[in-house]
Amino acid sequence: GAMAYELLTGDRPFARPNAAAEIRALTDEPHVPVDRRRDGLPVGLPAVIDRCLAKRPEKRYANGVELAAALEALQAREGQPSGGGVAAGPRSQPQEIRYCSTADGVSIAYAVIGQGPPLVRVLGWFTHLEMEWQWPEMRAFWERLAETRTVVRYDGRGIGLSEPWSGDFTEDTRRLDLDAVCDAAGAETAAFFGISEGGWTAARYAVDRPDRVSHLILYGAYCRGASARPGYDAEEDAALITLMRKGWGQDTPRFRRLFTDDFFPDGADLRIIAHFDSMQRTSADGETAARYLASCHVRGDGRAFFRTIRVPTLVLHSRDDRMVDFAEARLLASTIPDAELLPLPSGTHYFPSDQYSLEPLADAIGRHLRKGTAAVRGGSSPPKET
Repeated sequence: GAMAYELLTGDRPFARPNAAAEIRALTDEPHVPVDRRRDGLPVGLPAVIDRCLAKRPEKRYANGVELAAALEALQAREGQPSGGGVAAGPRSQPQEIRYCSTADGVSIAYAVIGQGPPLVRVLGWFTHLEMEWQWPEMRAFWERLAETRTVVRYDGRGIGLSEPWSGDFTEDTRRLDLDAVCDAAGAETAAFFGISEGGWTAARYAVDRPDRVSHLILYGAYCRGASARPGYDAEEDAALITLMRKGWGQDTPRFRRLFTDDFFPDGADLRIIAHFDSMQRTSADGETAARYLASCHVRGDGRAFFRTIRVPTLVLHSRDDRMVDFAEARLLASTIPDAELLPLPSGTHYFPSDQYSLEPLADAIGRHLRKGTAAVRGGSSPPKET
């Protein structure tokens, strides 16, 4: 970070009369942001350098692979090829991150891009608005949807850029976060895109606030929580949460890789894995991550309330998902009245990042959002597999 700073500005970030004073400043004192000393830098590069120079080790890149991935993401943002998938178009404007307050006084970070009817991305854990935007394929995917929709993304309380939270994570706190974001973004009625555990939150919201939800898109989601699925081991689950609490923020990624290994298939792109691992670490500290995981695992069998959903629903799921088995997607789609199921040729749980998944994913979402709400019937029926 110090070397990049000097190469770009001609000055060291901490110029002092001797080495001892310079080292002390490096570890204890703030630096003048690089973009105040040089204009015209690529969007995002100052943030990368600031992160390299962060005082706390856990805030810096864990290794050279993570740093390389961040720099490659900046290069892709400048209009270079992103390596497949939904191609990045011309250089986009930097996202504008805003803040709103929940009814119980918590500050929530959110971002809005595009024009048209609102589409709200619902996900609590592992979100960080800035780091998501540095992932070229994911950024290009949201930009593609923003061609016809106003895409709203947010970091839930205690996560990412939102205010830290020491209280309990519950379905009520997730609803309060969603209420605040939808109100602030002017999304009186919106399509909800629930990813992984966020699918449960989006579905719950569709049941509790049907006036605010026009469509549901559920990716990697479930209607049976972990404790209600076959093979659940409470002792193993408790051990995993303890490991998370103790090892999440360490420089070595070995503890976080327990999760990464299930989020991505064998042979996945190492750069994407490194970026995701860094996002896990940055989005929450170990204590927060452990409490959030525990709050998800108290969810039991939710089929009773999933059967009451009355909005058009599209279920997207990777066939080889190791975190949430594809059988859960079939169960989910057969539980929600008239839901459609789209299997994806992928093993990625968090978010697909290859051209074979992203193109049909974007097309299917576009088709789904063009549907009206009148066709949803009152009873369950076998899922229509697309």
